[in-house]
Amino acid sequence: MKKFTPPPSFYFSKLIIWTSHRLIVLFLFFSVFLSNNINAQGFYGQIKYATDSTSLTTGSVMLSGTGYLLGSIRVVRQATATTSPDFVITRTDDAGGFSNVATNFQNGYQIYDNISCGTATAVNHCFGLSITETADHGNGEAYACAGTYTNGVFFFTLDALGNVITTQRWFFPSPWAVHKVFIRESLQNPGTYYICGDLAITSYVIRVDFSGFSPWAYEYSTSSGNMYTRAISEHPTQNEIVVVGTIDGPGSCPNATAGDALFMRIDINSGNVISDRRYNTNSDGDEIIDCIQWSIDGNFQTDGYMIGGKSYYPLQPQCQPCTNACTRPYNNGYNLWMAKMDYNGSLLWSSLIEPSGIVPTFSSSITDILTRVNTNNNPEHYGVCDDGGSIAMFKLDNSGNNSINPDEFHYTGGGLGYWPYGNVKVSGLDGYGIAKDGVQIFAPFNSQHLIKTYFNGVSGCSETHTTMTTIHQGPSFVGNSNISRTQLFPGCANVFSLNVFAITPTISTICTATTLGAGSNAKIGKINYLQELNSSQLNLVQVAPNPSSGKTTLKFIGTNVIDKIEVINAIGQIILVQKISKEMQGEEIDLNLQSLLLEEGVYYLKVSTPTGERNYKLIFKY
Repeated sequence: MKKFTPPPSFYFSKLIIWTSHRLIVLFLFFSVFLSNNINAQGFYGQIKYATDSTSLTTGSVMLSGTGYLLGSIRVVRQATATTSPDFVITRTDDAGGFSNVATNFQNGYQIYDNISCGTATAVNHCFGLSITETADHGNGEAYACAGTYTNGVFFFTLDALGNVITTQRWFFPSPWAVHKVFIRESLQNPGTYYICGDLAITSYVIRVDFSGFSPWAYEYSTSSGNMYTRAISEHPTQNEIVVVGTIDGPGSCPNATAGDALFMRIDINSGNVISDRRYNTNSDGDEIIDCIQWSIDGNFQTDGYMIGGKSYYPLQPQCQPCTNACTRPYNNGYNLWMAKMDYNGSLLWSSLIEPSGIVPTFSSSITDILTRVNTNNNPEHYGVCDDGGSIAMFKLDNSGNNSINPDEFHYTGGGLGYWPYGNVKVSGLDGYGIAKDGVQIFAPFNSQHLIKTYFNGVSGCSETHTTMTTIHQGPSFVGNSNISRTQLFPGCANVFSLNVFAITPTISTICTATTLGAGSNAKIGKINYLQELNSSQLNLVQVAPNPSSGKTTLKFIGTNVIDKIEVINAIGQIILVQKISKEMQGEEIDLNLQSLLLEEGVYYLKVSTPTGERNYKLIFKY
């Protein structure tokens, strides 16, 4: 038996795989390992959590254990202090319930503050809430959160039961018209978080750590008009983040009065703007990017960003620049937008979706994206939106086309209603980064609403499936902007506090089932080369034990010639490479992953032969 311990040159810094990039990266990574006949986990269907007239703004699948995490804010602003919460956070088990009382909870939170630095009083409203699961950084942290209300943006951490650990707050210079907020944890610096959102006509981006310390916090604006930021992603290797949203054009044709989609790169150490890019349809309409995630190719390498949003008044031959004299032959001028970009914001493809099951409205936008890899090693992209009458999900191939049918899904039920500060979120992970058996949609149905579907869109109730009408060319790059910044200040932050209290969960089961006959988690795609090989060629190695505590044995099968093996992490980084010499062919190899100082999680093993390669899942758990 050969023994191999990676040399120091293969060591990488520790990776916390449950960062907020989880929604796309880890799900992409392990969807390829799903079989066509997976036993159901949890349930399929729809569940509503009655939360005292609140609307969901955030939702995800737990990574540190089974279950779901949902957050919502009060729809109706309260005139006086009551026992009603300003926002609600819910943590359920994998079946969508609360049977595990040790880790599941539903808590209400009330905001107390005083902008004059006197005695804090109840604020009685909340305009935004965003939550990300995090690791324990020494104080019992389990969740990092950001919220907004009229006078400021606040950051707080919670323990596993939803109790408040740390709070921090920054005052807004213009305390009105506050909108959504977004938080993401740094992959490069776990325990560091980035927060963005918008004010009346400007935006803010904040860097803060788990203790509440903030190296910088800035308000960003443009002389050309309004600027709103909606989401953040982090470059996988460079010291920069990307903030997306919308920004007014420079005041000249063909975009004098319109808002352009914004892609802004910011240095993580200083908060300085590195560069920005604007996109529109060369009309006098508006474009906005509402979400951004990493994109990954069929070999699980990060290759840029996927974005989602909307475009108003798309360019048509009848349009006259800088006027409203446009005939809009499809969607009444409201279009859903998905695009793929490189790390600098150059568009690889840009697609406007013309649905067949709905007519998009002013509120319709792609607010979250999820990607998985099919059996031909090609990514498929899911986008979700609230169209004001249902939750819609659309699926595009990796060229931005609708070649995967059915590709349009609609879900209703349980008191559906639109509210402008709500969000539709989509997720697809379980506690160890392994792809679940389907898609989880978190919806703002005047409550907290969880929809669990197969990959072919089947949930079991209140749904329709169809094929979208067509895809149109989406917005393109039009130029850059002049963006300035001013500092935000906490200002007597010790006055700010959150009052937390338990809420008795009220669950309305619209429909649930362990399995559904019409459901399918089969991956759609052409048969690739490796699948045409015979079984002895397909099974190149046996990996045992798996999961392991770090020491795994690889046993080569048959007479296949192995060129090399690679261990790759969730973001596509090669952690180690071992070339297989002639003497090692047909032997067993002891692989010591413990020596790499890796965090718990899921990785994959790429085995290369002269005629192809095959991927194997590795679960590393202490």
